[in-house]
Amino acid sequence: MKIDYMREYITLSKTLNFTDAANLLYMTQPALSRHIALTEADIGAQLFIRTKHYVELTPMGEQVLKEFQSIIEQYDVLLGRVAQFNTGFAGELRIAMQHYASDTYMPALLDLFRSNFPDVRLLLQPLEHKEMIQSLLNESVDIGLTGNADSNIYYENIRFHNISRERLYLMISDTHPFAGMDSIEISKLANEILILSKADERFMDYTINILNRHKISPRTIVADERLDVLPFLLTENKASIIVPSHLKTINRKSIRFVEISNEDLYLDMALAYKSSNNNPAIPLFIQQAEHLFVCQSI
Repeated sequence: MKIDYMREYITLSKTLNFTDAANLLYMTQPALSRHIALTEADIGAQLFIRTKHYVELTPMGEQVLKEFQSIIEQYDVLLGRVAQFNTGFAGELRIAMQHYASDTYMPALLDLFRSNFPDVRLLLQPLEHKEMIQSLLNESVDIGLTGNADSNIYYENIRFHNISRERLYLMISDTHPFAGMDSIEISKLANEILILSKADERFMDYTINILNRHKISPRTIVADERLDVLPFLLTENKASIIVPSHLKTINRKSIRFVEISNEDLYLDMALAYKSSNNNPAIPLFIQQAEHLFVCQSI
């Protein structure tokens, strides 16, 4: 059985949605369905129950998921060790990361990478998106963790490898009328004062596209480029800002986060790197990230 089919099976098992799984895997839904059918034929059992309304694992499917996850884990560790043996690699990897996203992703990823590649020196640098892209292009860093706000925007020589999908939240002050709510539809933002932060211009454009797509016309102000001023601006202007879930690590008593319930609103988090950068630690780092994060929804 192909390792790729096992990875596809794990992805579908996590999403339980053929369309979503196919999108995460960058393949067509018919191709995914065909591969799952071949996997069931190889196993000799039905692994998924499919109806028009839902997909779920059978009891055998649950067991196969555990076995596939174990196989993939062992396989990835083996590949890493073989790569390290073949290259004799004991160099360094310079990693850039967006400040507020680092706590969500980096501790576990760095621990896993160091355990498998203890001779690789990791150098960490906090950078926001714009500075990160420039640093990748001039190769002052090798790889960066950032939001892949719009895969249709093309950066020459920069590649984005999605590792996780985050829900979007409304960040507001504790005095805002929405502060007591757990979730809200984006349509409720019509006529709201909405902050569009310049800290990540790509995400700012992404937010504007979302508002346009949903025909939302809020009153808007544009914030300073520094994220640390946002809590003050939210309170002072009785405003709100759309953010990915990793910004919930901003721990302020005066701030609340309300999930935006629309299913089509999310942000893919990605590892970005320059396509011509030949540092052999880059694919190894991506491989470890896939092991931890691919198909997770945060």
